Amino acid sequence: MKSVKEIMGDQPTTENLRTLMFSCPDHGSFKSIEHNPGTVFCLWSMCPECISEDKDRKKAFDSERLQKAQRAMLTERLSGAGIPVRFHNSSFDTFECADDHQRAVLQQCRDYVAAFPGKGGQGLFLCGGVGTGKSHIGVAMIIDLIHRHVKATACYTSVMKMLREIRATYRPRSEESEQEAIDRFTDYEFLVLDEVGVQLGTDAEKLLLFEVINGRYESSRPTVIVSNLNVKEIRGYIGDRVVDRLKQNGGNVVKLTWGSYRETNQDTTVMIERDDEHRGSGDKCHNGHTFFGFCRECITEAKVKYDAIFGEFLPVQQDSND
Repeated sequence: MKSVKEIMGDQPTTENLRTLMFSCPDHGSFKSIEHNPGTVFCLWSMCPECISEDKDRKKAFDSERLQKAQRAMLTERLSGAGIPVRFHNSSFDTFECADDHQRAVLQQCRDYVAAFPGKGGQGLFLCGGVGTGKSHIGVAMIIDLIHRHVKATACYTSVMKMLREIRATYRPRSEESEQEAIDRFTDYEFLVLDEVGVQLGTDAEKLLLFEVINGRYESSRPTVIVSNLNVKEIRGYIGDRVVDRLKQNGGNVVKLTWGSYRETNQDTTVMIERDDEHRGSGDKCHNGHTFFGFCRECITEAKVKYDAIFGEFLPVQQDSND
């Protein structure tokens, strides 16, 4: 059998290929090398700088397309995790920390996510007053988890929403059984339950919560509880057994002890001259009224005097006998 060399004969090397000087309208003169010499498919190489630029453009295009696809996938996963659109940008980086305590709280939550999946089903309680950013942090934990673990399944939901979905299976034509609904929340690798304490705290609710939390505990899946209540008060709504499950294996309680962002960020500007005694920082005004921002009671008392400016800003307190 003839060898490839015998069939093809001697092939030209780079050294003995013909070269010509061509001019590129963008980069000037360049040496072009002849390809496939002696055939009807004879070609001359293009400007090397044009080729390099074309590769860079393709690389940038591919990178942009990849980033766009990643953003679309992230948006889809955030929506699939139950995160409302208004919270899609609620990451750890967008949470504004005013002091070291807030930074420490945020770092503790970051560490909790970073340890996934090695927490062994350890729970986390995120407790604080209204407007302290609990929901923001709860969502940020899921967003961080999705960035760290592309294939991890996570869910953000309120207790009431979860209970409604489970109860919806009681309808005659439901396509999902109660156990299937419970298993769905049990099977999420990471679950954030918000607004704990809003529900009625009935025995039936406690039983359903125990089914979900206990199933997650047995499967070593972490659960985050977000509430305006402290742990002692939470026990009254979800039951001692649920709290004990969450606190086993070193479950932590993170307390958000600062004031409401909603109060401090609200617009309290009113086009009227006020004396200094009508302003405050959540303590008491000169009349002894406890208030935050402008004393509401002082404004109400002064409404008759400033009626032309306030209009219907605050109604005058009416006697109940009127």
